[in-house]
Amino acid sequence: MLRECQMDKPAVFVVFGGTGDLAKKKLAPAFSALLYRKQLPLDSHLIGIARRKMTDAEYKQFLVGAVSDEKMKKCIEATNIHYLPGNFDDSETFSRLRELLNAIDVRKKSLVFYLATSFKFFEIISQHLSEVSLCGRTRKDVKVAFEKPFGESKKSAKELEKCLLKFFREEQVFHVDHYLSKNTIMNIYITKFLNPIVYESLHRELVDRVEIVVDEDVGVGSRAGYYNNAGAIKDMIQSHLIQVLSLLLSDRPDELSPAKISEQKLKVMKSLHVDKRARHVLGQYKSYKRELKSFGLEDRGTETFARVWLECHLRKWKGVKIMLQTGKKLEKKRGFIKVVYRRPQVRHAFKHEQPNELVFHLYPHENVELLLNTLNPIEHSNLFHSSFLFCKECVFGPNTIDAYQILLLEILNNRKDLFASSKEIIEAWRVVEEFDELRNSIPLVYYKDSTPSEKIA
Repeated sequence: MLRECQMDKPAVFVVFGGTGDLAKKKLAPAFSALLYRKQLPLDSHLIGIARRKMTDAEYKQFLVGAVSDEKMKKCIEATNIHYLPGNFDDSETFSRLRELLNAIDVRKKSLVFYLATSFKFFEIISQHLSEVSLCGRTRKDVKVAFEKPFGESKKSAKELEKCLLKFFREEQVFHVDHYLSKNTIMNIYITKFLNPIVYESLHRELVDRVEIVVDEDVGVGSRAGYYNNAGAIKDMIQSHLIQVLSLLLSDRPDELSPAKISEQKLKVMKSLHVDKRARHVLGQYKSYKRELKSFGLEDRGTETFARVWLECHLRKWKGVKIMLQTGKKLEKKRGFIKVVYRRPQVRHAFKHEQPNELVFHLYPHENVELLLNTLNPIEHSNLFHSSFLFCKECVFGPNTIDAYQILLLEILNNRKDLFASSKEIIEAWRVVEEFDELRNSIPLVYYKDSTPSEKIA
């Protein structure tokens, strides 16, 4: 698990896709925050590589513009920012990168290659890095991070992993899924594994169903090209939601180490199957086609909403209903992981009994909530559904560390607690492909923009 730390040695981040949305919206703010918090030395370096023509000074201003906090902007202005325009399939780009890293004297620094690109570029970038001796199985100081999605199928993920291991050792490779470093998801580890009262309640005798929901109120926006090929299931369920589910259902290992936790998650993933008896829902918001047209794209019948039902064949969870849901252009942005307990089998005269619920909220607030039946103090014949809430912001304030800040620190410290393993990724693709076998039998529902997700059926 995450441990507070401060890097004594300067870091060098080389970001492929350095002008993309991820670099602008996530990596630049995270990098500046780590500098501001003094968790990275100010003499660290960030090198952006992309096709766009830009000077070092222009790229620094691009990154400064991506940061909202004035103090953090000054940290970007004070640190070392470099930019290399070039194509990922051009060996000259990598020769210039090697020259720049030699000039920086990267031997005395922590070096991270961050591939914020399509998975289609992972192999060629790794190959060129190897050709100019910037990576390799013998270089212990180099780490490489790959953004999701990792491949587009079980087969492609396997082939890609096999290829990358020609250039890197397994311990050098970090598969990024930023959901795993969200405070709420990390709280699942703690709440489950270190609180026996919770852990002992998580099994089929007491649990009726599990719901994981990530609804968004925005459309696909600038990700239209990628999203039109991927859809909601490949974009969200294959990675974020299955990862979170496997953590929630996993057994407590005898040691909270990355390898032991991954082993338990993998056991769950191998037991996950699509519930073929359930009513799955795929939908698309009404303005999606118009949005695609503005990018010169044609609709491929892509789902922007998905409600998928799974079952886990492990004895502990057999018979428990599992629902994963995600969508775009819905009424409101919300995210939660909810465990709904069975009602007690006892006769009583009280009214308004509700099932107990354990809820890990993702947004708008990262809280943990337990809902229990208590006596209504005004009307003694009624029950009241009481909320016992851990409010993160109430206790620690709004400015706690961001998911990408955590990820960058974990990579630098060579810790893999919060990263998906290649085996987990491959199993998640298996579940998606199992669903794809049913896809043709599920009609696409068209819903109005800003529809409440519970009304899509």
